[in-house]
Amino acid sequence: MTTHPISLIAATITLTELVGACATYPPAQLLAARLTYADLSSGIAPSLAPAELSEAKTSLDLAEREFSTNGDTHLCRDDSYIAQNKLDLAAVAAQAEEDRRAIAEAATIEGGRGAQTMNSGAADFTPRYFEGDRSSAERADEEVAASPPRAPRPSPGRPSMAGSGWLSPP
Repeated sequence: MTTHPISLIAATITLTELVGACATYPPAQLLAARLTYADLSSGIAPSLAPAELSEAKTSLDLAEREFSTNGDTHLCRDDSYIAQNKLDLAAVAAQAEEDRRAIAEAATIEGGRGAQTMNSGAADFTPRYFEGDRSSAERADEEVAASPPRAPRPSPGRPSMAGSGWLSPP
């Protein structure tokens, strides 16, 4: 039996395509974490929350290493999920720092008057808020005590069948 070089080449190409088709693709969690990291690293996070971004990158590298070693495993997905959460935390930390800086700049522009108003307002706000809340709660208690008792309502999970004819004897 003679083998033709063309059939040998066709078999090699077919085998290569089969191996390529069985390649493992990254899980969605890892892809999402990669995209989030790319967005954050090109934005404000490196300058405003470098520690949080670095910690998230370490988690992402761990997920990448797990994927390259073992493929799409539960551990890879878990590491990717953790990396995504740390990236979300880095984004929030960067936004909070940006907001804090904007507030400080606004207070500086106002000549410090804005910062004084905010601090004194917070100190004065708390006692009045609780005093007003306490009196409204006392009024609500008085209204409940003065109202006539109500018949119990059927539980929301189970409709009442009383009077529907379903359970009454024939």
